[in-house]
Amino acid sequence: MFTIFTPFDSAGELDFVSLESYIEFLAIHGAKLFYMMPYNGRFSQLTNDEISRLNAFCIACVKSDPSNTVIVSDPIHGSTATKLEFAIDAKRQGADYLSSLVREKFFSVEQVVQHYSDLSRADIDLVAHAMPFLSGYTGRSIDWPEELFAALTDVPAVKAIKEDSKDVTLARNLLATYGETFDVVVAGRKRYLIETLAGANHAYINGISMMNPDIAHEFWSLLGSSVEMALEYVKAVDDPFWEGPVAKFGWHRVNKAALESCGLMSRKERRPMPELPLSDMAVVEDAAQKVLDAHRQWTRRDSAAPQGRNQEC
Repeated sequence: MFTIFTPFDSAGELDFVSLESYIEFLAIHGAKLFYMMPYNGRFSQLTNDEISRLNAFCIACVKSDPSNTVIVSDPIHGSTATKLEFAIDAKRQGADYLSSLVREKFFSVEQVVQHYSDLSRADIDLVAHAMPFLSGYTGRSIDWPEELFAALTDVPAVKAIKEDSKDVTLARNLLATYGETFDVVVAGRKRYLIETLAGANHAYINGISMMNPDIAHEFWSLLGSSVEMALEYVKAVDDPFWEGPVAKFGWHRVNKAALESCGLMSRKERRPMPELPLSDMAVVEDAAQKVLDAHRQWTRRDSAAPQGRNQEC
């Protein structure tokens, strides 16, 4: 599953030309499942009107091939009534799913179930984005309680869970207990994905293959056939990027910087989100090139790798 990043131009406005070009780049390299996520999509920097326009544009681009699947998201913050408007609009525009966050403080399972039940009135399939809550009682971060997933099985519109705890035990328990009820989507560095998904046929969000979708195809193929080979691939291709620039600068600054290093979009952000300074770009550019080189070397030795794809970003 390929996340869509939101580019800005030099004036800080939405760059729809680069956005369309990036979606086409992903599609040309075999992407079929697209996810406009709120944080990779920079929703905290956008107005609700801009989010609505962005969703509509992504739906139109992705669904130019009707066999593609597109998930769009509602604003990070907002009332259930506001999010219902986004769900209705997503349905009207032709999205396959609406992914919804609950960022209000958590008081009860019933509170969250009511939110998704109300969104069901839009008659669109829903992804419940299971980002940890802030407790309404202590203000501390807490993971989704198991009984919440159980309660959501009674909301037929909820078809999938975007698991966001980054906790292997919690994620594997979710897969084991509710994997027959929901499609489960996980994200994070590929080492985490191996630990979480080994033996479970669900979905993952692409990570460093934002620079070259062939990385995602290769990793997914390896994970389905040999966990040992997948781990060897991860050591060579994925780990150095996460232990290098991501550890040093943070994923959300590095992802746009890496895309700029590949000529795919600008790293420009809106405040308060800072883009990576130009003085640090050499670190990301070097790491991105090493990722692509390591992947290319791997596929040359792997006779089962898909042939005829462009290995450059």
